[in-house]
Amino acid sequence: MSHKHFMKNEHIPADEAARAPVTRSAVLDDLRQMILATADFVALVGPVDVSPDQVLGFEVGEWSIGLANELPHERIDLNRFRITGIVNRAYDFAWQVGDRESRCDLGHDAICVHSFIQLAPQQFTDTSGTPMESADSALRQTLRAARARYYLDNEIPFSIADMALLARMTEPAARASLSKEGIRTSGGKNDSGLATIEHRDAIRWLEKRRGFVPTEKRDTSNVAAEVRDIADLFREAAWKDVVIETTGIRGIDALAELTKTNADWLRAVLMEQPAELDIAALERIGSIIANDTPRFVGIAIERMMRANADPKGQPILPAHP
Repeated sequence: MSHKHFMKNEHIPADEAARAPVTRSAVLDDLRQMILATADFVALVGPVDVSPDQVLGFEVGEWSIGLANELPHERIDLNRFRITGIVNRAYDFAWQVGDRESRCDLGHDAICVHSFIQLAPQQFTDTSGTPMESADSALRQTLRAARARYYLDNEIPFSIADMALLARMTEPAARASLSKEGIRTSGGKNDSGLATIEHRDAIRWLEKRRGFVPTEKRDTSNVAAEVRDIADLFREAAWKDVVIETTGIRGIDALAELTKTNADWLRAVLMEQPAELDIAALERIGSIIANDTPRFVGIAIERMMRANADPKGQPILPAHP
């Protein structure tokens, strides 16, 4: 079974065709095969009250070794699976295409992407390889490129293979180029045991590569030019006054839309009423309105815990609809 994908003249956005070495449809097709491999593993280990049919979403009858490769994986409805959203966002982030928010940061998806790379099945039960076993598969290339970009943006040591993915080069070509420019490995190793490159050297080298697209930065033009450190202001005033009156964001509904949160939840948070603790949502808010997101989140958590400790009969609102 071959998992190598070449760019075709598909009906895809121009930026994807120009920037991504693999198509989104190829990535999602690989993902369907990985779901088949998961169902295959469930059939092997049990539990007996969970069938592969439940994983796949359609009836396949009696399961046997080797059956997975014969099933019509196109019947798998990816909308049923949490991993689909993670992979789509990783695709946008890795190749800097699609959704603007996804292009800016991998966020909490980073640990999911890393876990999938490390733990996803490499083989079906008949020992044939899955897309995550093939270095040429669209899914594996995309997830590894997303992780590499996350490493780059967060100054985490990364390997020559990671750099090659971001530069859209083969690893031998990247090694030859690095050697020619006198750039050597740092002596450290990443969590896969591969030698790493100093961050400053990697940045310098990548910026010279035509295939490299820098990570898009968030547009903060909608925030007032002079915004004080919101985390410090929390100590001086109520949330509503601090957040709404010291930024260029007009109203709670506008801030909720910008941060992809439930407006009622955000209103409860700002007014120090009981609300579900959602660290990811607080980080999105902090990244837009605060100069120091970790401090913002820390103070926010403290205030929310105090409000939730004594709800006075009020419901604790969820962060998302």
